[in-house]
Amino acid sequence: MAYELLSKTYYKNRSGYEQEYLTRFNSLSASHLNFLIHGNPAFFIQTEEMVSLLYQILLTDKQVTQVKTKLPGQAIQQYYVKSLIEEIHQSLNIEQINSTRKEISETRKKQKEDRLLGMITRYDALLTQEPIALQSCADIRQLYDEICLPEVKKENPDNIPDGEWYRKQPVQVYSSTDKVIHTGLFPESAIINAMDQALSILQDESINILYRTAIFHYLFGYIHPFYDGNGRLARFISSYMLSHTLDPLIGVRISYTINEGRTKYYTMFKEGNDPKNKGDLTPFIIGFLQILSTAYLRLHEALESRVERMKRCEQTIDQILTEKKQQLIAFLLLQVSLFASEGITLPEIVQNTSVGYTTVKRFLDSKIGRTMLPATKDGKRKLYKLDLEWLDQQIQ
Repeated sequence: MAYELLSKTYYKNRSGYEQEYLTRFNSLSASHLNFLIHGNPAFFIQTEEMVSLLYQILLTDKQVTQVKTKLPGQAIQQYYVKSLIEEIHQSLNIEQINSTRKEISETRKKQKEDRLLGMITRYDALLTQEPIALQSCADIRQLYDEICLPEVKKENPDNIPDGEWYRKQPVQVYSSTDKVIHTGLFPESAIINAMDQALSILQDESINILYRTAIFHYLFGYIHPFYDGNGRLARFISSYMLSHTLDPLIGVRISYTINEGRTKYYTMFKEGNDPKNKGDLTPFIIGFLQILSTAYLRLHEALESRVERMKRCEQTIDQILTEKKQQLIAFLLLQVSLFASEGITLPEIVQNTSVGYTTVKRFLDSKIGRTMLPATKDGKRKLYKLDLEWLDQQIQ
């Protein structure tokens, strides 16, 4: 049975509303949090649905790990980069910030000073499990300065944080129809106190780590510590927590699922903010776990389908090409086509196959090479990929 919002109980059964709230709040399965939401103590109840979602997430995590054992390390690295580019693009898109996948890719590759470089660098570090301090307001501000500040400076310098750590002035969140849907905490002393409490919850090991990740994600939005960039930073912190708990790939697979169900995502915050729900964060945690479960199932399906296709294509390549060095080149570009965001250059092929430059170039320029491994122009560079559609036709 789906968990019902207290606000629904309020409208359905006004006389029984307060008793229902007390029953939930005082339940043996209720966990109380040191945080007030519109004056109400925050709490959540571990429901059967939450436990079921946890089980599904952990099961899929194990399946993803198993699939990855079937893949070359280079393929996993390429797929992480591909997912990273999409994750950043989608996270920015949620807040209607213009970016292109090519811009993100170029900034990452060249490490040039750019509004997105800090964000890219931080997401890059998720794969290597680089630790990030999340203990204090100073830690949050440092992350903000790296991930959000360059873009904020460029778009609207008036939104640069002007307080000790956060903002001095009040801020409101508006709907698409210009209706105020949330007012961030104010003054800054209240923001600092609330953020300290939220960070304490995030580090509380007595709470399941996926639950507290969801809770902190909500609390960050409720506090709304900055004028701009709150959503981006909250999603990154969630990605960080998830990538250090589950497979690192999941850290760069969340924003796409959120963006796809953006209306539901915003509704989750709206429900949590409703005073009639009296600080009950159970529905938000359930919604967050549903997003995570969906993202994980899609990740597993994407990897599994690529593994199966890679096997089929490898067999076809073996049939078409008889020379070992040509097979090595084709296998590498097969991985690029299946797992990377763009093709690779001739020098990169040489580097990753240990096949000599002249041999690689001769094969790429041959009739079969031009057919199987067509080149595209990216400025002065030629990028190569395996033509999967052509290869599929050979399978048939």
